[in-house]
Amino acid sequence: MGYALEWSEREELIIDRACAAADRGEQLERIYDEHLVAGDEPGVLVKLSAEIRMCERQVVDLTGKVSLGLLPDKSERHVRAVLARWTAGMRHGRPPPGMVRDGAAGAASRADHGTLSGGD
Repeated sequence: MGYALEWSEREELIIDRACAAADRGEQLERIYDEHLVAGDEPGVLVKLSAEIRMCERQVVDLTGKVSLGLLPDKSERHVRAVLARWTAGMRHGRPPPGMVRDGAAGAASRADHGTLSGGD
């Protein structure tokens, strides 16, 4: 891949937990196969199957919490579009999207969002 990945202490713990869950899942799969060959009761197989799925889900959930730091770059087309909207708004005296000017509209907006303090 060409990248040297480093994880935080928290991410290393998450990876360890994910590996442990994957190992448990493999052990349960072997036990499931043994019970299947032995012709055991379906209830036992259902319980083992549920545990296997739980381990698989845990692995997916845990690994999803680990950041690889390989986020895709912003597309050049989208960056140009945002900049065009931003500069067009500024030329026409309008604030950029998401920003409100100070004054009555700004105070009303801040009051709606709970950021207006009483005595300021």
